[in-house]
Amino acid sequence: MFSTVTLNPCIDKTVTINGFQKGKLNRIIDSKSQPAGKGINASIVYNNLGGDTFCTGINYLSNRNVLEDFLNEKNIKNDFYTVPGELRTNLKVFDTEKNEITEINAGGYKVPIDYEVNLLNKIVKAAETSNTMLLGGSVPKGVRKDIYAKIIHLVKQMNTKVVLDADGDLFKNAVNSKPYMIKPNAYELELYTGKKQTCHKDMVNVVRREFVQNGISLVCVSLGADGAIIVDENKAFYASGLKVQVKGTVGAGDSMVAGIVYGMNKGMQLKDLLRSGVACATSSIAKEGTELCDNAGYQEYFKLVKIREIAI
Repeated sequence: MFSTVTLNPCIDKTVTINGFQKGKLNRIIDSKSQPAGKGINASIVYNNLGGDTFCTGINYLSNRNVLEDFLNEKNIKNDFYTVPGELRTNLKVFDTEKNEITEINAGGYKVPIDYEVNLLNKIVKAAETSNTMLLGGSVPKGVRKDIYAKIIHLVKQMNTKVVLDADGDLFKNAVNSKPYMIKPNAYELELYTGKKQTCHKDMVNVVRREFVQNGISLVCVSLGADGAIIVDENKAFYASGLKVQVKGTVGAGDSMVAGIVYGMNKGMQLKDLLRSGVACATSSIAKEGTELCDNAGYQEYFKLVKIREIAI
């Protein structure tokens, strides 16, 4: 079972505009919306590939059914800790003329001060039947920045492999708890290390020094259109990005995580874990709006991903 934890879920609304003009009237060509969040997106992709997945985290009382009904319709098992408030809405503006997405994200409703014990109990219960658990995304107001570190400490005791996909203080605090895998992007890696890596070799060296040699087994660095790098204690590989018509970038990184976890649970070797992740991300960006990778897209792009080894 692959379980995902989403502490700040949302409704992603993507509007398509041809030639977005700041400060002027813009007419929407198309509009799509659906519940989302890093963990939720990853579970959708994993489920689309035929994997068994479970969603937990925080949901909001006033429109809790929006998220729950959405997951139930997809036959994705779920059990969230519900608090007062409502799901936030994030707006994504896709400009087809510039092939560019502008994101406008809400912060989320503040959770009650007594949330933590009940939330952690739900997460631990999910971990009992999970071989892998993703902790992904931001947290709402009222949730401490060490929450992922606490979860990792609890979940690792059950031999569940923890995947971390977060940034800022959430990432810094959790890294010290040594999750099994992390997936920063190039910018997040730069923020953490305080310096920009100028080539793939430098990036691999930094990843090995900062993370792998300190107890994190697997690191994938996503590079956007340039592809991704994956590193463990023995090897490192680079996959170039596939050239496809980009119809939406929302959920691409989450899809990459789902693809890597899917490969892990299929027993794939390191280079094919990367191939699996890039195939999922490519399938998602080739779909419009909020749509994510499906099995047909995964199978098509998996065969096309080119991998080269980076000497370490």
